[in-house]
Amino acid sequence: MTGMSDSDTSEVVKIEPWEQEMIVLFTSAANMFGFRKSVGTIYGYLFCREEPLNLETLMQRLRMSKGTVSQGLSFLRKAGAVKLTFVPGDRREHFQPELSLKKLVAGFLRDQVYPHMESGGERIDHIEEVIHQEKGGPSKIMLERLKSLRSWEKQAKLLLPIIQKFLSAGKS
Repeated sequence: MTGMSDSDTSEVVKIEPWEQEMIVLFTSAANMFGFRKSVGTIYGYLFCREEPLNLETLMQRLRMSKGTVSQGLSFLRKAGAVKLTFVPGDRREHFQPELSLKKLVAGFLRDQVYPHMESGGERIDHIEEVIHQEKGGPSKIMLERLKSLRSWEKQAKLLLPIIQKFLSAGKS
């Protein structure tokens, strides 16, 4: 592995056993959160590497298509899980993982959780409208379930900022 430049993609680079295990860990985490396997694979491999890697190198080493790696990197960048890094003498974009847990969680909350919370709130508003349009008025069970949904929504809105604040109090 040593002595190979980032631009030399003709040589096959073996992924070490410890790197494979890290990739499995991050792939499982990605799966748990409903993300594509490739997102976990890309982040896991970048997490193991000291040097920043470009798209072509990731494609070759992970044996993934350009589209898969490009989409994965785009998702990871948007979520704040990877960052662009300048490599002198190379005009290509290079990527490194974000190692700060608070930044990873903040990006996840910002891009994945909060938008769903907002659309969920709109969905609950719509459900309430539908319930009140029922012939004969809403039943007791309908109103109880709606009340539960509103309570859950309120609790989630209170809990998420606390989680963010807790993570921002940490050092990484």
